[in-house]
Amino acid sequence: MRVSREFLLLLVVISIGVIALIFDIYIRSDVEQRTLNYEDQCTKLAASYLDKPFQVEPIRYDEIETDEAIKACSRALDVNPSSNRLKFYLARSYESAQSTEGLLQAKKILIELSELEYAPALYELYLFGEYYKQLEINTDEKFMYLKSAADLGLPHAVTRYINVIG
Repeated sequence: MRVSREFLLLLVVISIGVIALIFDIYIRSDVEQRTLNYEDQCTKLAASYLDKPFQVEPIRYDEIETDEAIKACSRALDVNPSSNRLKFYLARSYESAQSTEGLLQAKKILIELSELEYAPALYELYLFGEYYKQLEINTDEKFMYLKSAADLGLPHAVTRYINVIG
């Protein structure tokens, strides 16, 4: 029995298609796994009480491992650049450095997030105005951030706003 050239060619094309499909699935699952690993690392190193993911304890600023958190959150954002939560954690990581450069970088990220009405970032900007006088957030700006976070329903902001306005 002879096999036609067309049939052999068809078998080769199908085989190549199957191999490509398997390779694509393997590559995609590897990328997805790396994404989860980076996000998990970032979350474990810089999770906040303001934006607490499920089953992860928030990390206090003075407990953030600054360099590791910045690396992990930056890698996570390389893979998932639209995640506001990861951007917020990166800002917290920069803030934990407690240097002027780190605070300015954190403020820049928080302002970007505030423009997206990300409530934890708005509240954090209010706190920046309270604690970091060198960042020159004036009183009107500071209370605008607080009110915006409260209006978005962030519980800590609502409580603080009620206490502030008396």
